[in-house]
Amino acid sequence: MFDFAVWFKEHFPGRAQVLPVLEAFSREVRHYPGNLTGTRDGRQFAVLHLVDSLYPLVRLAEWAWSGRWLDLGSGPGLPGLPLAVVCPEMRLTLLDAREKPLTFARHFAEAHGLTHLEVRLGRAEEAGRDPALRERFDGVVVRAVDNLGVLAELGLPFLRVGGRMIAYKGKSSREEARQALHALRQLGGEVVRIEEYRLPGLPHTRSLVVVDKVAPTPDRYPRRTGVPHKRPLRG
Repeated sequence: MFDFAVWFKEHFPGRAQVLPVLEAFSREVRHYPGNLTGTRDGRQFAVLHLVDSLYPLVRLAEWAWSGRWLDLGSGPGLPGLPLAVVCPEMRLTLLDAREKPLTFARHFAEAHGLTHLEVRLGRAEEAGRDPALRERFDGVVVRAVDNLGVLAELGLPFLRVGGRMIAYKGKSSREEARQALHALRQLGGEVVRIEEYRLPGLPHTRSLVVVDKVAPTPDRYPRRTGVPHKRPLRG
């Protein structure tokens, strides 16, 4: 039977002091009115959301997890809140278009002293044109289900040149990356790494797709709200 505390101490032996905050996050988000994640069971939540959110720190452990990061489409703070708890060196902004999950994330951050975490309500297409946000971030994490080309159009405008986007994907990520080549070229991005992993007790493969920002994103991107999803960039 999976024990998140054991898994966490094994993978993050120097961070045991933050384990109670992660356990509080699991407990509070699962019982928040409105079923924010669709997962009420504690062990299931730990595997599907906590472990999955933290996997970049396991598979990309050689990175310096610091600087300014954006969690795009964060909902109640996934993956951003667990990342911020484990890596206080990250200055992390949670962005989502839905107010209810962000209200939870804001209250949780305030209650647990996560002063390096900011919550912003807004759509990616509009926020990506805001001079205060455009090309201001060192990294973007995104766990949404859209294809990689759509995620790149929404995420890359936030990155400075030299920054990187991490997209959490399923097992078809290599084919998806191939199909997104044209879109990435238009947006100033390049896939530089794909890390595959399995969550504890689950048979299917997941992936972390790393996209580096190698050139500025043209001013015409992102297109207006809804267009990236309706008309993804094609070759």
